[in-house]
Amino acid sequence: MIGAIQNKLRAQVQALQERGCRIAILRLPASHRFTAANDTGYAFGDDLAREFKLPVFDLDDECARRGHTVKYSDGMHLSPQSAREAAKVL
Repeated sequence: MIGAIQNKLRAQVQALQERGCRIAILRLPASHRFTAANDTGYAFGDDLAREFKLPVFDLDDECARRGHTVKYSDGMHLSPQSAREAAKVL
């Protein structure tokens, strides 16, 4: 099942690139720091980025680079201030 979903996503990315669309991998902030070693979805994003030469944009890292520490209201959702900061980056 997962392989079929991944293949469908690959086909969609390829079709969009063939139409001239610009595509990027966007990593959203999460209270748990995901990596390719501990999350298959994260690893698949890395695979897509390599395969299709997609830029990867890590919103948590970008917020930190701009001096904002991302905070969460409940361990999963961004606090209102962090949400505003993340929206500014986007």
